[in-house]
Amino acid sequence: MSSNGLLYLSVVRSFLAPGAEVAQLPVPGYVPALLAVDLDGDRDVELTAVYCYQGEPYLLALKRQGASWYPVASLKGKGYGVTDFAAAPITRRDQMSLVIGWRTGQGSSELELLEWTPHGFQRLIEEGTEYNYLELEDMDGLRGRDGLCELALWTYDERAAYSVETYRWSGYRLVSAPDAYPYYFPRVARYYEALSVQAPGELLYRSGLEDARAKAGLSDLTAEPSVDLSRTFGLNSERERDPLLEEAIAGAFGLQRGKGEVRYYYNRIDLNGDGVPETFVLLTGAEVCGSGGCSAAVFQPGQRSEDGYVLHSRFTLVRSPIIVSNETTNGYHDILAEVSGGGQASAWHRLRFDGTSYPSNPSVEPIVADGTKVFGTRLVSDDLDVYRGIGL
Repeated sequence: MSSNGLLYLSVVRSFLAPGAEVAQLPVPGYVPALLAVDLDGDRDVELTAVYCYQGEPYLLALKRQGASWYPVASLKGKGYGVTDFAAAPITRRDQMSLVIGWRTGQGSSELELLEWTPHGFQRLIEEGTEYNYLELEDMDGLRGRDGLCELALWTYDERAAYSVETYRWSGYRLVSAPDAYPYYFPRVARYYEALSVQAPGELLYRSGLEDARAKAGLSDLTAEPSVDLSRTFGLNSERERDPLLEEAIAGAFGLQRGKGEVRYYYNRIDLNGDGVPETFVLLTGAEVCGSGGCSAAVFQPGQRSEDGYVLHSRFTLVRSPIIVSNETTNGYHDILAEVSGGGQASAWHRLRFDGTSYPSNPSVEPIVADGTKVFGTRLVSDDLDVYRGIGL
């Protein structure tokens, strides 16, 4: 440890009860669970440490005033130790959060995210997020590297196989971050490639490799016409009914809920990088479709939760999937829609935000040239013959 590290360790130990000791992280060498980082934005470091007392873990936070330190927070941890202890910008670029893995079993941990407030530490997530391995990094996503860290959690399945998911903070909770798949999942693929070499006949590892390669965009995915979609990833639509969204759909399209055969598919995705996701909706049914495609819309959340959704843009002649491109215009991600049928030659068209909304008719918008490599997210990637959406 550095001289400062030894000094900070000595300071923390001076506040511990007899028999208590700063916990060690499970990495080679002696690495105490101790951080010296500015948690409250006053440009001076606070000391936070996990210590163990009578077999149980605790978190201690100390603040400096002049040459002296004093405790500002203490809370009881979970399990019987700590596996991960880091500080990173999770919710805001100017706010460091604590990322803690409490050891709850042999090789397993429970995730804790804490953020400092004027009233002490605030827990950001509910109990029960278990994992076996964690990586914390500002990952390339739909908005590139944005100065906020995503988390990758590996959860053990069986025989060295893991379920892997990437997460980021969105508004008030951790949500899945599938737009980080192309950046992160190549390393998952390399993990399964090594296992497949060791056990070439193991179907479990082969299945994990194929899944990781698909999420990384390393599969042979292409589309007709010849726009290269190999660096896009598919996102199936949400399955949970949203009554407020249904009210907004009915109002925007002049439909009556519970009447007719209209069904809807939806995905939530942040189109303008403000941290608040918009909701893309695709409608199907005779009332909203024609030979050239179906109707769709983008909704934004209202100012208050009880306000429901506000219509942002409407579209006609839309087919699934629809692509949210990594490219932006006027602060919003471009949307790519494939137009075919109705006398139209099949082609992908680019819809650019004009400062107020997206254009409503993809068929009259610029065509994406053949061979263009597209980076982005394929919304409503469901097989619509298998999953029939939600009845309005």
